[in-house]
Amino acid sequence: MDKTEVNALTQRLKMEFDRLNLERFQGVLPHHKLRFSRTAAHTHGRINFKTTEIMISLPMYEQYGWPAVENTLLHEMTHALLHIQGRHDRHTRVFWQEFQRRGGGRDRIDVKPRNAHVYACPTCGTEIHRMRRLKRPWLYSCRRCDSRYNPKHRLYLKADKQ
Repeated sequence: MDKTEVNALTQRLKMEFDRLNLERFQGVLPHHKLRFSRTAAHTHGRINFKTTEIMISLPMYEQYGWPAVENTLLHEMTHALLHIQGRHDRHTRVFWQEFQRRGGGRDRIDVKPRNAHVYACPTCGTEIHRMRRLKRPWLYSCRRCDSRYNPKHRLYLKADKQ
């Protein structure tokens, strides 16, 4: 996806933020900087309260489309609402109730980074996708096979970034 496509998506994201703010939050949320991140693969989105910025995962959009972006944006906006109300803005029961009251749904999508380094366990075959290469891969072993480091379950590089 080139820069012009990402810019067009960012504009669409800004319009979606404005629409959701009016329809579901009665316009009480302050303006936030909105952006897509190419490297955020294991998280769907993130909000930074200090810089008032909301980041959405571009790999998530590429794998699951616009409905996943809308749901993630609503999720982050719910965090913002609870924060400005002075309430606990973490993933508590209160948060999930507020999120569902605003029309959000809990999704169980798993975002895999594209062009990732894939490490695997020789014992159980579990794959771990990473955006960055491990600097010292010989120090890592499979946590499913053994909770402590065990050289029998040492991870190996299965596929490198293309």
